[in-house]
Amino acid sequence: MSDKPQGKEAVRSALMRSASALFAKQGIASVSIRDIAQRANVNHGLVHRHFGSKRGLIIATIESLSKGIASEL
Repeated sequence: MSDKPQGKEAVRSALMRSASALFAKQGIASVSIRDIAQRANVNHGLVHRHFGSKRGLIIATIESLSKGIASEL
């Protein structure tokens, strides 16, 4: 991504999209907060601001993906 996301929802969405892609490619344990933030084009501190921790981001990402799958069904 070349543009930095602006605003709370844009940052949260960018982080969850990045986390989802990296988790699928490398596995959850192999991905760092810095990896996710770099891919999302945001400062890694925003992970903590918006999700509290990597675990919080993992949970939010899984919940988001689950809702997307459920809406497709």
